[in-house]
Amino acid sequence: MASKKKRKPKRVAQLAHRKLANKERKRTADLDRLFALGPGGSPQSPIPVPTPVLIQSSAEAMPCPLCAGRLRMHDDEIDRTTEALLRIAHCKCDGCGVPRKMWFRIQPHVAN
Repeated sequence: MASKKKRKPKRVAQLAHRKLANKERKRTADLDRLFALGPGGSPQSPIPVPTPVLIQSSAEAMPCPLCAGRLRMHDDEIDRTTEALLRIAHCKCDGCGVPRKMWFRIQPHVAN
């Protein structure tokens, strides 16, 4: 019966570290996909706001989907790719530093 070579401890540690990094990368990708499916994550599911003034407070009220840190909005722009009145809020997480886009639809309140 042939004997198996034993791996060196350094090599085992490197493989364990690589496996852990791959799991973390997959987890991050899954959380990003989940955020994109939720409110504000894509142009197909924008968050309704009555005025553009509320975009910053609404964007910064949401936690980062990756680390639950605080998002800070640094810019917003009009989304010209759609017919709807959409605005894109460009945010960055204070915790992990990942940039994030959120979509908002200006939906004025109509009085009866």
